[in-house]
Amino acid sequence: MRDAFDGNNMYKLTEDMMLKRNPQKAVTFVTNHDTNEIFAGKMRAYAYILTHEGYPTIFYRDYEEWLDKNKLNNLIWIHNNLAGGSTSILFTDNDEYIAKRNGYNNDGLVVYINNADHWQERWIKTNWSSKKIKDYTGNSSWEPVTQSGLWVKIQVPPKSYSVWAPK
Repeated sequence: MRDAFDGNNMYKLTEDMMLKRNPQKAVTFVTNHDTNEIFAGKMRAYAYILTHEGYPTIFYRDYEEWLDKNKLNNLIWIHNNLAGGSTSILFTDNDEYIAKRNGYNNDGLVVYINNADHWQERWIKTNWSSKKIKDYTGNSSWEPVTQSGLWVKIQVPPKSYSVWAPK
């Protein structure tokens, strides 16, 4: 994750890892008391683990001292209420990563992570037909409507993330 979020190589998130081999048994974390290797991209790394399969863990000092507790609480809410089902990677390059959680008792979500210094936009295929969607992180105020063919254009701010689902 260090290479992906601080090293601008989002391709690393597509490589082999425990999360992909056995997500039901994977405990995911960004940092702990022994490892604190992600700095600039730490919130993006939390957006990754809290929208993907596995059992995410938030480091106490990140939550209580170092990061924005409101943003972490928002990602925890997204994890508990929107993140369900299997994960499909929709797009990746050095700066961008887009994945879809396919849902099971809900409509799932799409997470868009951006390492670039400028806004990014992409057309993606969703699970939703003719539905208004929104970014549940509040990082984008745009509320597009998916086409009947499931396609929609989403966006993400510089050095940030967005999480899209039906409104």
